[in-house]
Amino acid sequence: MDSPSLRELQQPLLAGVGSDPPVQRPGVRCPAPPQTKTWAKGDVQGAGATSRCAFLLGVLAVGLGVCTHVAALMTLATYLASPDLP
Repeated sequence: MDSPSLRELQQPLLAGVGSDPPVQRPGVRCPAPPQTKTWAKGDVQGAGATSRCAFLLGVLAVGLGVCTHVAALMTLATYLASPDLP
């Protein structure tokens, strides 16, 4: 079975190289989607509270993960340090 050459492997990647960039019509913009539902409703303070809550939950999740890893390492160290290993 013949292996494909480097040029054959790169061919799909090189399909758009060297061509002109897509033309955007003047006056037509692609709006970004709203950040949250509260932001879309115009409740900027509610959106800020929602993102603060999400940030707090993320920090708590990382903290819980760190505590779990530390507990696992301490359990392993205690097991390995015990004099009567099975």
